[in-house]
Amino acid sequence: AGAGAGAAATATTTTTTTGGTIVGGLSAGGNAGAPRRMLDGSHTEYLRCLGLREWSRYLSFFYPFTHQRSLLSQLRAVPWNYDQNLFHRWKTGATGYPLVD
Repeated sequence: AGAGAGAAATATTTTTTTGGTIVGGLSAGGNAGAPRRMLDGSHTEYLRCLGLREWSRYLSFFYPFTHQRSLLSQLRAVPWNYDQNLFHRWKTGATGYPLVD
């Protein structure tokens, strides 16, 4: 067996002066890998939005046809309504359906 074969995974935690917490990378024998910051609510929301943006860009780059039709074949038969007036009402929250508005 190797030197770290039976060792438990460990992590180190450090609190920064700004109140953030940094967690070291996990490894079998110690603290290897780059530290990563444990995020609170506002950072989490920002990263979620950033991830969605990047995923959207990925789809647009590798599947450019998704601007005209669905990526999922089972949804290609769904009829679409391209009424710009209805789209504007949806964007401004004036559809008349309380659940949607």
